[in-house]
Amino acid sequence: MQTLLFFAIVFVLIAVTVEDFRSRLVHAFWFPALFLLAFGYAIQFESSAQVIEQVLISFSFLIIQGFLLIIYFIIKHKRWINITQSYLGWGDILFIIASIPLFSSFVFVLFYLCSLLLTILWVVLYRLTGKQMVLIPLAGIQSICLLGAIFYHQYMQLILFNDYTCLPLML
Repeated sequence: MQTLLFFAIVFVLIAVTVEDFRSRLVHAFWFPALFLLAFGYAIQFESSAQVIEQVLISFSFLIIQGFLLIIYFIIKHKRWINITQSYLGWGDILFIIASIPLFSSFVFVLFYLCSLLLTILWVVLYRLTGKQMVLIPLAGIQSICLLGAIFYHQYMQLILFNDYTCLPLML
């Protein structure tokens, strides 16, 4: 079952990557599919109660971060700004929410920050080629990062659902 879920998640992540890079648009059905597959995969390693607890903690982090982002843009523009119309697509938001079950809370924050840093690096490198970009394929880039993380988990036995197994990587 674990292997089947792994390959189903890989399929969804590849589909998200291809769609986002091709059209900067990802079909909505991929996000609930990814969330359910990720949850099913996570409970192969941890109890469902632990996974639910970690999902709620990580989701709370995203809510707080989103709230702070909205406040930042209100202060910057001195008026209400709907960030989903100008700065961040719904697909990007739904993708990061759908990926939450694959990580413990601490590892999720690390994944989130690292994927955003890699996105910035990708944009800088893309612009160095002289090309201009209107929309950044954030969900696509984060999907590539998630593919790397899940392959690392599957084949290197790094448990993404446990903070203690990831701590040696940071030391």
